[in-house]
Amino acid sequence: LATFDGCNFINNESGSRAGALYGTSNTNTVTISCLFEGNKGVNGGAISTATSGAYTDGVEGQTDKGSTFKNNTATGLGGALHLTKAASLYGSTFEGNTSAQNGGAIYTSVEIVLADTSVTANSSGIYVGSGDVVVSGTVNVSNNNTYNIYRAEGSGVTLSGMLGEGSVICIETKDADGNRLVRRAETNLGDLCAEAFRSAVGADIGYINGGGIRADISAGDITFNDLLSVFPFNN
Repeated sequence: LATFDGCNFINNESGSRAGALYGTSNTNTVTISCLFEGNKGVNGGAISTATSGAYTDGVEGQTDKGSTFKNNTATGLGGALHLTKAASLYGSTFEGNTSAQNGGAIYTSVEIVLADTSVTANSSGIYVGSGDVVVSGTVNVSNNNTYNIYRAEGSGVTLSGMLGEGSVICIETKDADGNRLVRRAETNLGDLCAEAFRSAVGADIGYINGGGIRADISAGDITFNDLLSVFPFNN
């Protein structure tokens, strides 16, 4: 087990691996209250778990122990994190991270747990190659440039437990190229609409034509006008 508590990793650079931390030899890695800023790498501007064990940031149940990932850059995948082993993020913050390929903030090919975590204003948000994104607590994944969460085929988003008061989960229905994913794949907004229709009439099953969902819903309070934008038709 490799644990880094209260450490600052600033302006480190690697031309072959992660900018700050590269896990090896199946070692589990834990970071607590660290700052990763201005690091540059190939896959993982700050951290890569390509050959290591599981990765954990923060402490489960404590919202003030997560690390901050800011303005890190990857020339490949994962502006801040490149994850290939199971990962859990508790109270983490991602802002201003960029990647030349997928996952401006996070690239993951495994299940990732997000609890009380913020992913905003990155070149893109979270790219999920496979496995689920399990969300609990107060989570904000929004206002990233290209997409918030892009889910490759076979991956999804799972709500685990109760969301805290003021929780925000904003996942746009767009793929990595900016095309609306709702027209050809399952999305959280599509699931919400189908469930609303099912509940309204007391049916066992609900479904909806993705082409009828005409807009996304951004983070924050939902207004009646937002609902009209999603469903502008009278039928």
